[in-house]
Amino acid sequence: MSDLPVRRAGVLKLKNRGTNPRVQASIRYQNKHRMSLEEVEKLFAEQEGLCPICKNTMTLLNSKAKYRAVVDHSHSSGKRRGLICSVCNVILGLANDNVDTLISAVVYLRVRDELE
Repeated sequence: MSDLPVRRAGVLKLKNRGTNPRVQASIRYQNKHRMSLEEVEKLFAEQEGLCPICKNTMTLLNSKAKYRAVVDHSHSSGKRRGLICSVCNVILGLANDNVDTLISAVVYLRVRDELE
């Protein structure tokens, strides 16, 4: 059986749920963000594979890696902002993308660290 993606009900699926990471990543990015793997790879190269927040090296094709590259987007506008690592994506998500919350967290850490 082939690992080529097929479209069913507007969603790409694998004919054979093989382990080809390029095919799996292609389907994941197309289904979640309507982006081709080539578009994501271009963003990845432009960012030199680094998360712009934590500066860790991201991985593109390993879906279980700690610093996996994910497409960051505004939940209010839907506009894509770029690629960030999965860890930073969780941080932004837990803060509801609220800049004031994130600034407060930074201030808290700096003040508490100075007290020690």
